[in-house]
Amino acid sequence: KKLKLDENDIDFMIGDLTKEEAQLVLTRLLRKISEDDMRTQIEIVRHARNQVTQEQIEKQMAQVKQLTELRNALPSPGVMSPMYIPFGGGGGGDEGFGSPYQAPSSGISSGRLRAIKNRVRDSFKKRRNLPGKTHMVKLDILEEDFSKVKDYAAKGSIKNALIMLEAITEEFADRVAEISQDNIHEIEVCLQTLGNHWLDLFLNDAYDLSEDEREEWYEKIRSWDTSAADDGALTTAKWAAKYGWQDENLKKILEGGVSEDEEITFKEPNSLTVARLNILERDKKFEQAFNLAKAVNLGLHASKFLMRLNKIDEAVESALQLSDSSKIYGIAQIARPINLSAAFTLAVASMEKEWNTWIPERAQWIIDLANVENVVDDLVQKVSSSIKCRSIQFSFAKLLFQKGNALESFALAQNALKGNSLEELRTIYADLIDRGIKSAPVVAPGEKEPELNKTQLLKIMPECDLPNSLPNWLWSTAVKAYETACEQKLLKESSKTTDIIGRDLTPIIDQLKEKPTELLTCCLELVESVDQLVRLMGSCVAKEAYSEVNQIGSRCLDLIIAQQKVDKEFQENRIALEFKHKQLVNEGTDVPQFEPPIPDYHRYNYEKKKQEVCSVMLNAALKHKEHFKEQQRIAENLENETSTAGEPTPMVHEETEEEIAKRQKKIEECSKVLEHVTELAVVKINNPEDLLNSAKSMSQRQEYRLSLKIAHKAFNQVSELVKQREIIDAKFETFAAQQQEINLLLSQKLKPSSEQIEAYRKLALEKEYETLLPAFAQCTVTQYIRKWYRIAYQILQTALQSKVSTELEERMTDDEITKEVEAVIKYVKHPKNMCNLVDLFWNQKEYSLIHFVGEKVYSAIDEIYQQFLLRVPVEIEIQELIAEQDALQANGGKELGDTQKQRLEDLKTQLDSLPPRSFYELDCAESFENAKWSILSHRVKATLALKASLESQITSFSSSIDNTDDRIKQLEKELEEVNNLIPTVLQTVLERTSSPFHLYDLMNILKASQLQEIPSIAGRAFVIIDKLDEE
Repeated sequence: KKLKLDENDIDFMIGDLTKEEAQLVLTRLLRKISEDDMRTQIEIVRHARNQVTQEQIEKQMAQVKQLTELRNALPSPGVMSPMYIPFGGGGGGDEGFGSPYQAPSSGISSGRLRAIKNRVRDSFKKRRNLPGKTHMVKLDILEEDFSKVKDYAAKGSIKNALIMLEAITEEFADRVAEISQDNIHEIEVCLQTLGNHWLDLFLNDAYDLSEDEREEWYEKIRSWDTSAADDGALTTAKWAAKYGWQDENLKKILEGGVSEDEEITFKEPNSLTVARLNILERDKKFEQAFNLAKAVNLGLHASKFLMRLNKIDEAVESALQLSDSSKIYGIAQIARPINLSAAFTLAVASMEKEWNTWIPERAQWIIDLANVENVVDDLVQKVSSSIKCRSIQFSFAKLLFQKGNALESFALAQNALKGNSLEELRTIYADLIDRGIKSAPVVAPGEKEPELNKTQLLKIMPECDLPNSLPNWLWSTAVKAYETACEQKLLKESSKTTDIIGRDLTPIIDQLKEKPTELLTCCLELVESVDQLVRLMGSCVAKEAYSEVNQIGSRCLDLIIAQQKVDKEFQENRIALEFKHKQLVNEGTDVPQFEPPIPDYHRYNYEKKKQEVCSVMLNAALKHKEHFKEQQRIAENLENETSTAGEPTPMVHEETEEEIAKRQKKIEECSKVLEHVTELAVVKINNPEDLLNSAKSMSQRQEYRLSLKIAHKAFNQVSELVKQREIIDAKFETFAAQQQEINLLLSQKLKPSSEQIEAYRKLALEKEYETLLPAFAQCTVTQYIRKWYRIAYQILQTALQSKVSTELEERMTDDEITKEVEAVIKYVKHPKNMCNLVDLFWNQKEYSLIHFVGEKVYSAIDEIYQQFLLRVPVEIEIQELIAEQDALQANGGKELGDTQKQRLEDLKTQLDSLPPRSFYELDCAESFENAKWSILSHRVKATLALKASLESQITSFSSSIDNTDDRIKQLEKELEEVNNLIPTVLQTVLERTSSPFHLYDLMNILKASQLQEIPSIAGRAFVIIDKLDEE
């Protein structure tokens, strides 16, 4: 009042204030005036831009006071509704500020527009907690203004709507320019919101302005558009401002008046067309929307609107042409309430478009829909036929099971087990190339693309191969489902309740009962990968499904042997082709580089894989048998238990004869199965090392007779391999001789005959084939002899261990053990190995066996020793003469004398006539003497130990209650035989021992035996020492 400020001054002063700043100024001013004046000033400030006089304000404040007094006078003020007292009086004024009973005016006052702009400025808030940003925009402050714009447009007052939105946008653009767009948080979102509001206006039916006016609005929007996106809402809005719905071609398209042959020109940004389609969809003008989408080739929208129009087949056909799977899935969701079959087809197609990408949300939507509509079978059929990626089919099967659709899950997984044919794989690969998912094979210009085989295609498209865990999951889950159903049934029967946690499987329990067997049969028929079947065997062992283990194992062995045969033929063919190619190259023929053929089968380390399968089968059969044996052992222990004096007798369940007989029958059945599996392993496994390991494993499980059976097979295999190696070695000696002969002819510039060349090439090819032999078949004869010894040692050790077996049927008699020794001892060639076997018998206290093998072993060692003594002196003399010859040559080029030369030739001739040196010869004479003495000393110790054992047994039996005269007489007879044997043994040892040190050892052995031979042994030792002293 003092300064006499007019309205323009007030606008100038407060126009740039933020909301917080204006509130602070008003608060300070209003504190200095009365309540009535304060209310008056508040209304003045709120409507500072309105043309309201002081008199009008005072009049209205009086009305407010009267109404307040009237409300207080009423008995129940709560019944009185809040009343809005409008400002502005009788004549004219801004729309919304006049009396509610007056008709709205045709324009928006400048004061109203200024208020809108102030709210726009207030929507910009300073923020410090936004990294790199200083402001954010709270558009919710303008919600009422945006609603008013929509109201104007809905009532047809398009110009008022345009003016109001212009004020918002203009102030928004100014404020953005002041702050800088880079400093505003999520500015693109705000621009998008503004653009959408402009689109609603420009694509409103009431937007029917002249071309000049539309051009003017185009320029305005363009000046405000600061978005970086070409398809931003404001960018789209400017084109909508320019075109509206006035284009004649557009009208014709919307009406569907364009024939297929007619060419019509209609160009506009794609984002504007999409905006038009959204508007038409919102207004449910589906026919017009489809016409427009079809005209501009927007397949997604065309499909969507066809679906809305209930043109199902056309909609599905159109949607399937889309490349974006998410769009197909969107149309499937639209089709859900319209046509269930179409929804399934499109949803599954959206998964197939992704090829090998699993999208669980989509899959769950599809399965939930199928469950709600009770069409899970149809879903299984569609997934099986449409989706070629077997890993996706497997994922669908697992999700179905989680959703409680057990039978449908198994059906889908069974379909996934079925492999694709070669033609189907080629078709799938061609389709993936067309879709850009897979790359085509690289070929040189002008060359034909190679025809890929099945293995190559599966390597390129591993998604089409069987998932590794599918067979195992299928059978294990079926077993689990049946177990769950049985538990649920038992729970229902015991608790008399129908409340089951999770999906109730009891209604399908009969079907689930047969599922494991059915699915296992399916796996055995369809699965070709041994690795997958071996994993399934492991699950069967864990579930104690032992018969299933044998089924799978037999199938695995058949597959391995079949693939091994195919591999051998393939590799021989490859070697033959490569060999022929090398010949052509060597002959100078111009041939292209050799391209080896590509295998089309499963490849393994065949022998190792057979051993793995047989090992699982043997362990499963042993585990099954041991289960019943443990039951038998527990029953026997309980039967033998006695109670302590003074304590109550323990309650023991006495088995019936029927139970005992039943368990014994089970044990016999398990033994037969174990024997069958052993026979299978013996037949299928070709590597003697693998058989030896199996024999050791069986021996550790106290299956001694089966262990011996396996070891015998290993022994025979080594014999066959030795024969095979000898044939190969002889053949290659011939090859080396032919090669040497041909080289000699060539060195003399002579041409070999065609017969020589052909024979040489044939042997050269056979030598190449040798590389195909497994590693165990490429050993030397020397290595095979070592294998013989290790197997022989295992056989004899197992036979001796069987004597202490708890199972009577596993124990071997002395005669059986003697036969085993006799069968294998002849294959033990090395003196050290012979001594080791004698040590084994000594450690096992098998004194009779030492006598049995002692003479044979001693003779074998002595024979090798005699050959050694014949050859070594000759070799030494030859070496000395050669050394002397070399020394003479070094000193003046002299030579040996004629006598010496002749002697050297005679010695070489003599050496050639002697047996060649064998690998099992020892390094020196002393080693031979020690080996022979080891055998002799063991014979003496065994004889004395046997005597002491018999004497102890006779003493023990004489004082035992189990004493029988026949047994004592038998022992005394055996003792007499041993006593008669002792002099013979000692005499033999004395005659064969030539070392005084060995004789001294013999004296120590006899020291505690009370024998009278020690003085004579000492005398012989002195005689030998005297002779050595003379030498």
